[in-house]
Order: sequence, then structure tokens, then C-alpha cells
Amino acid sequence: MSQKLAIFISGYGSNLKSVLDHFPNRKPYIYANKECSGLSWARRRGCFTQVLSLKNEQNWSDLAHELNDLKIKRVLLLGFMKIIPAHFLSEFKGEIINLHPSLLPSYPGLKSIEKAFNDGADLGASIHKVTEGVDEGPVLLQRKASTETDYKTSKQNVHFVEQRIVCKYLNLVSF
Repeated sequence: MSQKLAIFISGYGSNLKSVLDHFPNRKPYIYANKECSGLSWARRRGCFTQVLSLKNEQNWSDLAHELNDLKIKRVLLLGFMKIIPAHFLSEFKGEIINLHPSLLPSYPGLKSIEKAFNDGADLGASIHKVTEGVDEGPVLLQRKASTETDYKTSKQNVHFVEQRIVCKYLNLVSF
């Protein structure tokens, strides 16, 4: 049986588009912290969308209550560029999962692809549970990406792996 899923995004939404293409009959709830182009993918597919205003604790508390009222079992962060506050983690009763563009625990936080590429380290993507520490939660799934001689192609390879790994994860959890 599939579970209700909310997806939080912040930008272009290429990972969201991949999910919607891979699961054409599913309609996750889509939230964004600003009016971003990724919302257009969801709207065209008939998904519920909402622009978030998460400027204070009360907004996060209201969002947690809304997700619980909707019986959302899992929140998936796909390029959601905000730190999830501890009180939201404790108020929301489901799981919060993040897609991160590195082979965690290496290169948490911002600019992880660039940092790993510049260090000559392996590139890839990780799916992990969200905890209070940035990108410190238990890793659920990882996949390496091929590294090329140029940064742009290597970065594209990581994004391709992100799109594949998130769909694989959602298959595993019966989305």
C-alpha cells in the first residue's frame, strides 16, 4: 500500500520532475519555500502545491500540524535549501528524508559537489534521514556518480544519479 508523501523543493525541480515522470499516477503534496519553477511541474500534473512562508517557529508548527492532519507519512526534501528546525522534527510524526548530492558523511552542507570535485574525491548522491545536525542522519541509500575531467559534466552526472536514486528509494518504500 502506498503512503502519503509530501515533497519540499526550493528551485528548478529536476528531481521532482523525475519523480513525477517515474510515478505518473501518484500525486504527492508539493511545498516550496518560495515561488520556484519546480512548482509548475507539480501543477501541470494536478498535484496539490503550496508556497511556504517559514519565517518563524509558528509557521513551522502550523506546517507540522497540517502535515499530520493530512496524514502525511513521509516528507522528502529534494533540493530544499532550508535547515529543518528541531521542533518541526519532533512535532511532525512521520519521517523526513533528504536527498543530498554527495556520498555522506563526506561533504555535508552546501557546495558539496564542487568541494568533492576539487578534492578529487568520489562523487555521488545519498538519501538519509533528517536529524538536527545538517546531513548527519543515517544514510539509507547511496550511489556513486562517474567523475569526468570537467566540473560541469561531473555535476550533471551527480544530478542524474540523484534522479535515479530518489526513484529507487521511493520504490523501496512503496510510494
